[in-house]
Amino acid sequence: MRLNVRAFAFACAVVWGLGLFLATWWMIIAGTAPKSATLLSRIYIGYSATPAGSVVGLVWAFVDGLIGGAILAWLYNAIVERAAMKDEVYRKRFAEQLRRAHESLYGASQGHDEKGGDGS
Repeated sequence: MRLNVRAFAFACAVVWGLGLFLATWWMIIAGTAPKSATLLSRIYIGYSATPAGSVVGLVWAFVDGLIGGAILAWLYNAIVERAAMKDEVYRKRFAEQLRRAHESLYGASQGHDEKGGDGS
């Protein structure tokens, strides 16, 4: 099953963006917002645990989630496609081995005629 890269990227962007926005507001309301620079404020330029900073963080996190989600979906699809190709090769090999085993045990015709009947 392949992922729709655009849909997955958009979903990741919405989740990450809203998650950061809501987490920032949770810290503001609870009064636990840090006054000094945080790791996120070093990564996302302009972000801080303030109302204005939450909007800046929302935008940065949305873009970050969009890019990260697209990369993850593309990577997932590449791995699944490679596994499906490998699975098809194994399936063909297994079918050939079964055919050979059947021929060695029962002979090439096994009493069946050309039309698929039972030879009677």
